[in-house]
Amino acid sequence: GAGPAARRMKTITRVRHGEREANAGLPSGDPALSPRTATGIAQAAHWARSMDWQPAQVFSSHYQRAQHTAAPCAARWQLPIETIANLHEFVTLPPDEVAGTTNLARKPLIVATKARAEPAHCTGPGAESFLAFAGRVDQVRVRLEALPDRSVVFGHGMWLAMLVWRCMGFPVDSTRAMQAFRAFQLGLPMPNCCSYALHGDDGHWAIRFAAALPRALPTPGEQAVQIQ
Repeated sequence: GAGPAARRMKTITRVRHGEREANAGLPSGDPALSPRTATGIAQAAHWARSMDWQPAQVFSSHYQRAQHTAAPCAARWQLPIETIANLHEFVTLPPDEVAGTTNLARKPLIVATKARAEPAHCTGPGAESFLAFAGRVDQVRVRLEALPDRSVVFGHGMWLAMLVWRCMGFPVDSTRAMQAFRAFQLGLPMPNCCSYALHGDDGHWAIRFAAALPRALPTPGEQAVQIQ
């Protein structure tokens, strides 16, 4: 006999936002409002043009750079952008204390926090601990089960790295785990506007690097080519 009907596997595509001003070394303020560069705008448009499949729904974090990266995809397929709570990036430093600084200026503070490697430590108001960040990712990971097949979700690099880390069953509650995640995250290919495909169901996901942008974006009028 055929036995019980097998569950239908689903594919969820996760896309990192396009380049933002902070990625390009420019000063930034509120992490939720950091604008994209001209390159980031072109990356989002190219990603949407390159799609050879129609998404069922389009989701994004509430951060401006993710919402704006999602916009060309949503417009192409005439779909709304639905916001998912807890999908935003890790807030390592207090936003008010580092407003108007560059990534280079913030680097010593971030390095010191990561060297301390205390999962429950929070650096100040508006920031969050590593454990709190991982908890947010776990909450959204559960919600993936409810998303329809062929959904596309626009978000952030470290968030996606943590999702992969947790899907592999690795811990986050010790200094050693925090240091191991940092090494893992630094080695994970995560260029702006890259995408990863999550394939699975019932809490079990296979993850593959789905697409990255070419070195040179096509000029208007040129054919966009998806890089597999």
